Amino acid sequence: MKQVWILGAGVVGLTLAYWLSKAGLEVTVWEASQPGSGGSGAALGVMMAAASLKLKGSLAALRLQSLAMYEWLVPELEAVTGIPIFYNRSGILCLYRTQPKKLAELIATRQAQGYELVWLSQRELRSRYGEIEAEGGLYSPSDRMIDPRGLIAALVAALNQRGVSWRGELQDVDRSADWVVITAGIGSDRWLSKLGYRESLVGVQGQALELVLPGFNLPIPIHGEMAAGGDFNLVPVGKGKFWLGATLEFAADQGLLPLENLRASAELVCPGLVKAEVLASWSGVRARPQGRRSPILGFVPGHPGWLVATGHYRNGILMAPITAEISRDLILTGDSSYPWQDFSLEAGIA
Repeated sequence: MKQVWILGAGVVGLTLAYWLSKAGLEVTVWEASQPGSGGSGAALGVMMAAASLKLKGSLAALRLQSLAMYEWLVPELEAVTGIPIFYNRSGILCLYRTQPKKLAELIATRQAQGYELVWLSQRELRSRYGEIEAEGGLYSPSDRMIDPRGLIAALVAALNQRGVSWRGELQDVDRSADWVVITAGIGSDRWLSKLGYRESLVGVQGQALELVLPGFNLPIPIHGEMAAGGDFNLVPVGKGKFWLGATLEFAADQGLLPLENLRASAELVCPGLVKAEVLASWSGVRARPQGRRSPILGFVPGHPGWLVATGHYRNGILMAPITAEISRDLILTGDSSYPWQDFSLEAGIA
């Protein structure tokens, strides 16, 4: 039986461990902290593939394919572990101050691929969602939101059931396993450096608030534009509670502190939120490759038995299933039918 070590227990590493254990491999997960203690656990779980303005190419294809996998993965994990996972199937509403230039092309492209996208005017938005005030929005019924914490808990429970081993932080590159997969997010830099690669993973700060406002009727996750640039997500999580977050941290010299900027942007499109109470705030770091495409995926050249699956930036949760599928294929067969080569180390700069 092949032995596989996975370095990092974020959602990508945990999902890969689940895929490999189902394939009959002996899996050990190495993690210095608790599973999901990095960027995965701090994320809001918004998975936007169909509504993304990235129309074509290998990244768009992988995102769409990975999104579809959650439709069977969530019920499977719930059935196996008995742990409920909050999974919002109502779609995502993308709000814009002006219609994107690519809108017509996006709708036509997705329609040809079998995905529905609907542009809603200001009046239609007001009729469907009385809490929203915006010039217009793009409704994507195929996109999803998942609670990362529930997903992590279910994956850990499933791995324990399957006999996956857990270890602390690995110190050096010497190994007894047949394969080692680097899934350590921002910590992957250290391992790539040890293997002779000067890849640079930049940590991009994400910040979030948990708000509560009983009676505020917003059943669908919202993806909106920040007033000072960038974007935010507002997602309902039940019992009158909402998560509000943005991936990019804004500088204090823009006139507002980051969390104030975040809340002000959300209140522009949902004025009723001005009455919401803040229950909690948190932050996390997403690993973004510098000077190359995201993510980094595939073999480590010159080091047989080493794979890398990291640097997903804002798409770690969305792309976890397809990343696991590709990595499993590479371990078992040496290749995958999915378009992974564009993200390999060989496609970047060594």
